[in-house]
Amino acid sequence: MASFKANSNQFQHDEGLHFNMMPVNHSHQNYAHIPVQPDMRNAVYEDSAFLPRNLPLRTTLKSQKSSNDMQSLASYPDQYDANDNISEPLVVSSDPRKRHYRFSRFIPRTLLNIFGPIFILAFYLFIVEFYLNKPSVNGVMPNRPIDSQIVFYAWWLINIFILDWAKSGIAGYEAAALMNPSIAPKNARQLMWHTDRAWGSLTGWAKAVITTSRYLFHKATQRKPSEWTGPSALWFHLALSSMLLYIAIPLSGLSLEQESALRNGSRRVEITGVNQTTFDLRSANALAEQIGGSWRRGWTTTPDGASILYAPDGTPEVSDTYFEDSIQGVYQALLKNTSNPVNETITIFSGPQASERAYGRAWGFLATISCTPVHPYTGLKLLNMTSIDQWSYRTITGGKILSNMTRTDGMTALTTGSSQTLGVNYKYVLATNDDIQAVRRDYSDLIVSLPGANKPPYSRVAEVVIWQAYDTRQENFKPGYFPDQTFNDLATHPMVVNATASDNLTYAGFAVSCSTVSEVGHAALSATTNTFSDFVVQPSTPDRGLRVPGLIPQYPGVTTMTSLAFAAMGNIIIGYLHNSTCATSFSTLCSPWSGANAATRGVPILSETIKNFQLPTISPERMTLAMYKLLGQVAITVMGTGPGNWTCCDPGADASPDLGILGLEPANDLVPGIVPYQAVLVFLSLWVAVTVLPQLYPPFFRRRWSEILDGFAMFRLGAEWRDAIHELDGIDLVSPDTARVLDQVPGMIGDMNPSGKGVVGFVGLSRRKLSTSQNKSYTYN
Repeated sequence: MASFKANSNQFQHDEGLHFNMMPVNHSHQNYAHIPVQPDMRNAVYEDSAFLPRNLPLRTTLKSQKSSNDMQSLASYPDQYDANDNISEPLVVSSDPRKRHYRFSRFIPRTLLNIFGPIFILAFYLFIVEFYLNKPSVNGVMPNRPIDSQIVFYAWWLINIFILDWAKSGIAGYEAAALMNPSIAPKNARQLMWHTDRAWGSLTGWAKAVITTSRYLFHKATQRKPSEWTGPSALWFHLALSSMLLYIAIPLSGLSLEQESALRNGSRRVEITGVNQTTFDLRSANALAEQIGGSWRRGWTTTPDGASILYAPDGTPEVSDTYFEDSIQGVYQALLKNTSNPVNETITIFSGPQASERAYGRAWGFLATISCTPVHPYTGLKLLNMTSIDQWSYRTITGGKILSNMTRTDGMTALTTGSSQTLGVNYKYVLATNDDIQAVRRDYSDLIVSLPGANKPPYSRVAEVVIWQAYDTRQENFKPGYFPDQTFNDLATHPMVVNATASDNLTYAGFAVSCSTVSEVGHAALSATTNTFSDFVVQPSTPDRGLRVPGLIPQYPGVTTMTSLAFAAMGNIIIGYLHNSTCATSFSTLCSPWSGANAATRGVPILSETIKNFQLPTISPERMTLAMYKLLGQVAITVMGTGPGNWTCCDPGADASPDLGILGLEPANDLVPGIVPYQAVLVFLSLWVAVTVLPQLYPPFFRRRWSEILDGFAMFRLGAEWRDAIHELDGIDLVSPDTARVLDQVPGMIGDMNPSGKGVVGFVGLSRRKLSTSQNKSYTYN
């Protein structure tokens, strides 16, 4: 740094010199300093990069007690007394009468600047994790930690204020960065880009783009000197921080929106079905008829009304028609792979029938079902088929039934039959390994308490063998029927065998084997996921006084799952010795074959040769689907309409195993918007990185000269360079004369008295680094 002596005619200077120039009033003969302390009269400011034209380096204005100091500030001095020589650099007085100050860390603002962006990012991540990534399922939103509307409007309020707050926050970092020689503006022209926080406005960005484009164009074409007149790297860093947030905030508003949904409420729901005390107050035979009638309708296998079949906990994307969706999926899989059919196991919980969707804990029927097509000669467990008319069956008690024995329908779990319906000749054998002779209530606590009794869970098997043929002979007034394409395809099916029966027709036969496991108890039900969990076995509790009413086959109590399916499919009255109630001469749907055709929506076809209707052939895959639907209907019907109109205790209460279920209530939920939230996370993460990381390292967390670079700070900085300001001939920063002057003025906030005596410095535009020591103090003048 150069030092100098001055007189009225000559002077020396270098880039670091500064004037102690104060304007005075022209109307007075004597001139006075505007208040200048006595120790400031013989002073030289170092670090002045500009000297005004034809002016001595030191001006001593004659002392005057002036009452119009404010008026004197408006005048430029025109008389100078340069008789005194300056031999020492400026020493700012440590006089206690002068106002001194020390640098501060501005810890609250700095902490807010660091943790504020992190909080914004964390809040949006919270929205993504607990709301956008966990959408409503089946119209019911999961439990939210905070009400969705509160979160939505909280983010909306943040969006309103965050842009201005972020600009104000980054301004603190700007003030600290202006003290760093490595990134501070090189000159005052670059510093002027920081006025009005232009780095945080659209106009500032546009101006920077134009300046950069002009510079690159001139550099590429070499038509004009390619001198950089744009902002510093610090300005671009601040602009990048603001721009990332300006992009992220509008996108975040488009990344989420509100949607009507349902949520778990506290209102008790009325149950119209049975519970464990009324479960067995029905006739098993009446249930079988209800099951058979519902099965033959061919409707979707799901409870009526708002009730559903619940899936095991953890099952993804469970719809209200979960069981029907599952068995249709099995059906499609079987069609694709006939040689190695899948053996899909489906578990369902049938809760009490209710008037609306509900959640809580309820008593119900748990069933696991698995069906698959098998070869009739080699794939059966209960039946031993040797030909179309030769077979044997071993009962659960060890007895053996042969095909030529007298039929005992109703007393054994076996029934057979044959008939012809709308073009198709069929034969069937239906069997289960259940003991249907004993009249009982299989799921009640009476069975559980009996010593040596077969207790739940009940593992049972049901098997059906189907033979089909077409009589193409047109004789004896028979119209003659022709096989459809499905029947022709059976000839090459790996699970089908052809056999000739006593009626001289060639039949195509196959079998379906089903396994079931069933029991009763209570479980926790979720209306959000349509799943059940925490199943606890609890038998039904029927009235101990129930008795068989004479010989009327209306025995009270619910029997096992396969026995009900057997009775419903074969039209058998359980525990009553009789032939099947199905009279094919008067019914087209009562037989197992025609019932399965109707259950799977077999559509009659018009024969082109005889112009008559005939039913389609049943394939092994379609028969498997029919068995799934039959067993599913059993689970639905046993929990169907009963005494009804009852409610119970609160969910989770230990006092009653009945427990209770609660209803849903309308609510608003947060759902993803038209903009993917991933894009918002990218911009917010970049904003946090650009804004926060530089503030985690010194000197940005150290003491600094000012909280922010505001208008008052710019006024003080400019006041110390008033001589340079008087040399400005242009009207804006683009003017060449303006650039010439401002390029000579430092753009960094530094110490204008670094070598001063004592510990007092002077903050101004200087290339001398400021000391951030807590022992260093500074003065304003």
